[in-house]
Amino acid sequence: MRNYKSIVFVLCSVAIIGVWSCKTTKPVVEPNKVENIKPAEINEELAMGKKINDTKCATCHKAKNPANYTAAEWQKQVNRMAERAKTTSDENTLLVKYGTSIAKQ
Repeated sequence: MRNYKSIVFVLCSVAIIGVWSCKTTKPVVEPNKVENIKPAEINEELAMGKKINDTKCATCHKAKNPANYTAAEWQKQVNRMAERAKTTSDENTLLVKYGTSIAKQ
């Protein structure tokens, strides 16, 4: 009888864990959010900021995802890394515009 209870307990536990692990999560960044912002000039600036993040920033480490930071945290990251990345003040401005456009609230 004890063995039967153990088997039932294990099967119920596996079923509960299986159902719990199948939950869906909302993506942090909506696909193409940067491309959907208007007017076109802003799109161009945001695209350039993304390019800087993907190229200059990613030469030393994986490019950071601005959606993982608040706008203030993203600004701090840009300021902290500007000298190491050898980015100009214009590039830093583009990085901040890009990052704050998709930063978490």
